[in-house]
Amino acid sequence: MTPGNDPTAAADGVRDALRTLAQATRTIDEPQDAAVALGALTSGLVLVRQVLNHVADWHEQAAHLAARHAVGSRYAGRDTVDAIVSDLRDTADALLDAQSAVGMAWGRSERIAWRPEPKRRSAQPATSRELPSVAACAVAPKRNVDQLTR
Repeated sequence: MTPGNDPTAAADGVRDALRTLAQATRTIDEPQDAAVALGALTSGLVLVRQVLNHVADWHEQAAHLAARHAVGSRYAGRDTVDAIVSDLRDTADALLDAQSAVGMAWGRSERIAWRPEPKRRSAQPATSRELPSVAACAVAPKRNVDQLTR
C-alpha cells in the first residue's frame, strides 16, 4: 500500500492531530487562534463526512462477502452491513448540521475586532515613588451642616 492509501496510518494521524488540537485549545492566548481552530474544525467536519460516506460505500461494495461471525449466514451478514451503512450515512447527515454550526461560529468570529487585554499591574509592593503624597491624603475641609442636608 502506498503511504497515501493507508487508512490505518491516516486514521492514526487524524486522531493524533485532533488530540493535539484539543490540548492546544485548552488555553487560547490570541483571538485569531480561536478563529483558526474553528476554521480547521469546519474543514475537518467536511472531510469526516466524506470519510463516513467512503466507508459506507466500501461496505456496500463488499457486502457480498459479509457473513456474521456468530451465525455464519450471508443473509445475517448482509443485514449487519445494511445497518452499518445506514448508521454511517445517518451520522454523515447529522454532521452536516454540526459543520454548518461550526462554520457559522467561525464566520462570526472572523468579524470580531478584539481589543488587546488590559495590562495587569504587578503584584509587587509599591515603591516610595508610587506612594501618595501627604497633601493628597489630607482630609477635606469640614462642611457646614446646612450644606450636607441640601
